[in-house]
Amino acid sequence: MTLTRRLTPYLFLAPALVLLGVFVVYPIIAVVGYSFTDFDIVTPPVPVASPVQADENDDAILSEVEVALSGRGVDELRPLDASAPMVVEAQWDRPNIVARDSVSAYLAANYRGETVMASMGSLGHYMQDLSRRGFGLRDFLHEGNGDIWLNALENPRPFAGWLLIEEQAEGGDMLAKRARENPAFLAGFSRVAEAAGVALYRRAPLTAGDDARR
Repeated sequence: MTLTRRLTPYLFLAPALVLLGVFVVYPIIAVVGYSFTDFDIVTPPVPVASPVQADENDDAILSEVEVALSGRGVDELRPLDASAPMVVEAQWDRPNIVARDSVSAYLAANYRGETVMASMGSLGHYMQDLSRRGFGLRDFLHEGNGDIWLNALENPRPFAGWLLIEEQAEGGDMLAKRARENPAFLAGFSRVAEAAGVALYRRAPLTAGDDARR
């Protein structure tokens, strides 16, 4: 067999082998090589630091941060500006917390598991404050309860044992407006405590004709 006949099969395979090397083998090798570099396609690849070098760089950065902070007192590091609108608004109700303590104390002392109806839109902050006396969100009937809340706006007696009503801020909340529009809204409830614009109403014992749902 002549040399030409022996080389003929390889000559037919050569184009395919070239394409295989260029489009398959080389990309695989290149990807492996790039994996050891910091490469964003736009800028030339930069070798990634070894673990030891990375630790040394981290230590250097940490030292610079410590030096930068060492010249400032901890009291100077304020995540929020005290005069920022969000911070100021969050503190609007602080003076009322102590003033409403008598309302909170009465409710806590006489609470027997009955649902407390209150508008979260106006008294959400006070509901949160009542958590310090053991109340949870599940103890309240509010706008988030959907149809139950809407039904209670028509007649709260079957659904709530207590009513917390904001009567002053912005002309009063939704419950205050309902009480003004419909005097029968508070039928069966007695006003038992009030302070700082908030009134607490307690339901009289249910009779046989009442729906006992709460």
